[in-house]
Amino acid sequence: MITSAMQQSPLYDTTLVAMGIPARSDPQTGAQWITRGPLSVATRLGPDVDLSHLRDLCGRRFCIVSPDKASAKPLHDAGFRQIMTPATIAELDLTRPIAPHVKWRNAVKLAKKSPVKTKHRVFHPTTDYWILQTDLAQQKLNKYRGLPHGILHNWPKRDRHISLAYEGKTPVAAMVFLRHETTVTYQIGWTGLRGRKHNAHQLLLHEATRHFAAKGVTKIDLGTADSVNAPGLARFKARSGATFRMLGGTWIAQPRWRS
Repeated sequence: MITSAMQQSPLYDTTLVAMGIPARSDPQTGAQWITRGPLSVATRLGPDVDLSHLRDLCGRRFCIVSPDKASAKPLHDAGFRQIMTPATIAELDLTRPIAPHVKWRNAVKLAKKSPVKTKHRVFHPTTDYWILQTDLAQQKLNKYRGLPHGILHNWPKRDRHISLAYEGKTPVAAMVFLRHETTVTYQIGWTGLRGRKHNAHQLLLHEATRHFAAKGVTKIDLGTADSVNAPGLARFKARSGATFRMLGGTWIAQPRWRS
């Protein structure tokens, strides 16, 4: 299936199953979805999925889909109706030169001259447990919810990555990524006051693009860019040189048949 989204990666499917979440996949199209009570939900579907066939597979459940790209006609033809407007995501294309904003480039230059030192390595659940605790505190404070940390714990060890910035021996910023095929998806980010002072996050992402490109990664998915509810984060992603792309919205179709 033509998509680089983590939610449609075979690794995502096997990870959810390992967590005890009822996940299913269709060998015919490669589509993957989860079931929750009367709902079947497929996120970031690729363009080659037979949506009518997917509705059949959902059986008695309402079928909810969020396509990776905007294309309304196939959804209407398959009996879907839109219930949520599209989100926008930010992506870094590592197959060509990245053109960051001048303020981003200056921030990276200042960070390189600062006392901050960086490290890029495999994520260790025990050693790096502190970042998970910090992330939960961030979610509570800022009133949002990220993907369950169980996904990170159950992801293949070699494909879990963390980028760290230190001032002396004290961590001042961190970014966590998951690799799937030739794409890396940004999962968790944190920076403290000292990290912000020294532009540690800009430096970490700048170095991460080179680190992953050298390992054959072609794209970094930075997740949603919400200029209304999280303008600072959206600006951070935009200045990094990322391209913003609109997804296909959220759509629902009634069950094909009922008992």
